[in-house]
Amino acid sequence: MEALRQFGKKPQGKLASRLEEVKSPWRQGSALELSHNEAARLATDALLEHGEKEYRRVLTDERELNFLSQPEIRYITQYAASRSCGSDSNPNDRDFGDGDAVSELTSGTYFPMMSDEDPPMLELGWPDSVTKVGPSESKIYFQRDKSQNIKDLIRNLINRAKKVIALVMDMFTDVDLLCDLMEASNKRRVPVYVLLDDKNLSHFTDMCSALDIQSSHLSNMRIRSVFGETYCTKSGKKFTGQVMEKFMIIDCEEVIAGSYR
Repeated sequence: MEALRQFGKKPQGKLASRLEEVKSPWRQGSALELSHNEAARLATDALLEHGEKEYRRVLTDERELNFLSQPEIRYITQYAASRSCGSDSNPNDRDFGDGDAVSELTSGTYFPMMSDEDPPMLELGWPDSVTKVGPSESKIYFQRDKSQNIKDLIRNLINRAKKVIALVMDMFTDVDLLCDLMEASNKRRVPVYVLLDDKNLSHFTDMCSALDIQSSHLSNMRIRSVFGETYCTKSGKKFTGQVMEKFMIIDCEEVIAGSYR
């Protein structure tokens, strides 16, 4: 009977097997596999439907590694929603701008399907692309370098902008930067586009309310929010990720990415 149980034992999950392979110097490496991990899908569905205990049970049954950190598990359970993944409503509509299209990630297909909605128009204009000749230049700045304050570098870039400013932020609560963007858009008439993470949008709107900033003060700015990818179980339970990037494009010529905090 014991022999039958051993014979019927499931093989290790893909991540567990991969980890054992890379930890063992005498094991030959296998080809990189980028395909769907069914055990990960089953465990994620279990987490959404029934919570962390069921998620860990599925991992044990599938002999797979715990592939989610505790912050990720808390995020998924906190923001799990029961609304149907096929809902036509736009969850990104906010007072400060229209929502971007959200691509859906169904657990049945595992891969995201692009929305058939058109992206928002750049109604304030966008510079014509110009092919630059010569090598590009990259620089790395460290916050500990007191002679090169990163926030001051960002503000100087905004101050030099002449054609367009495009900013992507996970959380925008810096009053200095907001004033710099308003100065560029209102005084120098530089079009400004701001894209914020939807779950942190309230921090931006709270800042604007506290500063008594009205829509008329942002007439040459377009501020929108966007979700990350959305994962759905087959029953319709879902959670949506976040935009965690921070970068800014100046005049389609300079890009700065990172954080000064």
